[in-house]
Amino acid sequence: MAYSSAKTVAQYLASLPAERRRAIAANYALYLTCAYSDPAQGVWLRNQFKRLEDLSLDAIGQVISSTPVEKQIAMYEASRRR
Repeated sequence: MAYSSAKTVAQYLASLPAERRRAIAANYALYLTCAYSDPAQGVWLRNQFKRLEDLSLDAIGQVISSTPVEKQIAMYEASRRR
């Protein structure tokens, strides 16, 4: 499992090899289905940052940890029924 002691996205990116930073520099994406499936979570996360540099890994972790596994499974299953 990957691990980083970085506290911000900028710190994490700075720790990557230069060729990896160049490869991802043009495209950033954050896929958190818990934030997409729960409008309140999505609003909270969007309010935490306006630019990539503002987004802390702690904010991402807070969104992930605030969604119980059972709720995540229920949201996923509900999305599959559509």
